[in-house]
Amino acid sequence: MVALQSGRPDGPLVTAANIASAAQKLTEVLGYKTPGQFFQPPGAPAFPAPPTVEPALVLAKAQIEAQREAARADIEIRRDEAPTDMAISAFKAIQWAEIERFTAAAKASIGQRGNSNDRLVKRKWVW
Repeated sequence: MVALQSGRPDGPLVTAANIASAAQKLTEVLGYKTPGQFFQPPGAPAFPAPPTVEPALVLAKAQIEAQREAARADIEIRRDEAPTDMAISAFKAIQWAEIERFTAAAKASIGQRGNSNDRLVKRKWVW
């Protein structure tokens, strides 16, 4: 019968209530005393209604996820930059050590020449 109605339970020959009643009677004939445990009543919705979601809640969740992604990206960038920053700092330290060594050697050389070079202006290195 349902096939004659193009596969729909609400046609001109049979309604959803007719189908539900027939199924319940068939279950009773098979010996079950409570056919309601197998079939929904004809007026019951087949699927529960989807829960309503507030647009503000969806927007807030999207903003939180965007902030998380931004924080992850920032951490990744800092992780990638750390070795370069350390190499630059090490290079600067080596260069400053060379400057200090050169300055100490120059002062020692000036000190060995005696006081005859007092005319020279002593400069303080500012870097």
